Amino acid sequence: MFFQPMAFTAALIAYRKMGIEILSTTAKIFIGFVLIFTSVDKSHSQAERPLRVAWSSIASSQAILWVAHEGGLFKKHGLQVELVYIPSGPLIIQSMLAKEIEVAQTAGPAVVAADLSGANLVIVAGINNTFVYSFRARSEIRTPGDLKGKKIGVTRIGSDSHTATVFALRKWGLEPERDVTILQLGGQPEILAALQAGLIDAAPLSYPQAGRARQVGISELADIGGLGIAYQGTAIIMRRDQIEANRERQIRFLKGIVEGIYVYLHREEFAMGVIGKYSRIKDRELLSETYRINAQRYLEKIPYPTLPGIQNILNHLALKNPKARQARPEQFVDRSMIAELEQSGFVKQVSAGGK
Repeated sequence: MFFQPMAFTAALIAYRKMGIEILSTTAKIFIGFVLIFTSVDKSHSQAERPLRVAWSSIASSQAILWVAHEGGLFKKHGLQVELVYIPSGPLIIQSMLAKEIEVAQTAGPAVVAADLSGANLVIVAGINNTFVYSFRARSEIRTPGDLKGKKIGVTRIGSDSHTATVFALRKWGLEPERDVTILQLGGQPEILAALQAGLIDAAPLSYPQAGRARQVGISELADIGGLGIAYQGTAIIMRRDQIEANRERQIRFLKGIVEGIYVYLHREEFAMGVIGKYSRIKDRELLSETYRINAQRYLEKIPYPTLPGIQNILNHLALKNPKARQARPEQFVDRSMIAELEQSGFVKQVSAGGK
């Protein structure tokens, strides 16, 4: 993401008004990036150190973590959780390997790529097991074939939005490196602005930015998540050594995530309020659309990781990384903790409203 001083200053003021602190990082993560810490209840017991959890995007795909935190669900299970915003999957991976961060919510490709290079990370839950993007295009583009020779905007090359674009284009019989020009533009707001200005012709947008595009007359060419492409999108990531050292603590965190899914689905007004807080959106129509699309299209009710989705990631990485050809999806996941929560009756209890 390109650093923009004026935009950063505006965000700083807005987040401070919300009670969210922004701190500049050290070189341990990346010069010029920031960590946005949510406020922590100081009255919580200090017997157990805080669990630092990173999230990677101001998008509805991150909402379950936000809802669980704001709803006090981690605290309910005896955890003091500190949320940290790091707007880049690779930077999140770096911070986890440096043990700056203990748990992360981010997309699968960065984890798989890191493990192929010797990292010890593992996907323990799948929040979205498909692409969570609406492919938006200017009015003259009516079919996928019309994209040939056009410019498509993504956040950056190698990002989740870029991967979604590559998969979608190939699904439509187009070759990304030959048939279109892909431009990296920084962030979702910048992509939408470029679409409006005619600097690009199409782009994958996540909600709420996809909803903003609709409001300004930029129509949906396709819901990429509806193309039938299995993909490990937003996931919960842990280090294997953490699980081995304190599995019970990690399970308590996942209990908060499972309950967060239930709260999201059954407390619409609360969930919309949380999305509004983190995305700084007040438009009720836009919040309602963002909430509804996430609940109906993308959210996993029982958050198992997707093995077919990870296989698709491996197939994509294998084009440039020979190690991916020999790997199996099972190497990158630990489904046992979600299975334990389901088999113990916890998921069923939560689904019944805690009765």
